[in-house]
Amino acid sequence: MVLFYFSRKGGERYLDRYTQSGRTRRFRELFLRYGLVTVFIPTLLPLPLPTKIFVISAGAFGVRWLPFLLVVLAARVPRYFGLAYLGSQLGEHSGAWLRGHVWHLAAIALAMFALSVLLIRVAERSRKAAVGLG
Repeated sequence: MVLFYFSRKGGERYLDRYTQSGRTRRFRELFLRYGLVTVFIPTLLPLPLPTKIFVISAGAFGVRWLPFLLVVLAARVPRYFGLAYLGSQLGEHSGAWLRGHVWHLAAIALAMFALSVLLIRVAERSRKAAVGLG
């Protein structure tokens, strides 16, 4: 939440400085289209995925704090319970298990993202169809 609040003030300048201006615009469009799904998936998975850029983007692009917090909690709670369960079952071998299944976890992340994108596109089409009919 600290990084999120800091990025409310200077996040967009940070994104402009450390990414090419065309990339920033395109990333902004993607983030605004897919929203907090871009925060949820890397926050959920036990893989070391970069979440900071998505947190900074959420703050910089004006996402409200409560939906952001709820998405992070919805992702972190099952992640940490899953890691705790894995640790209780495998003990010190849980790290080796995660490293051994990194490609499976990456495939799950990719599948979750693809499913989320598909659901968002279906929702957009049905919303456009409803507006066209109304």
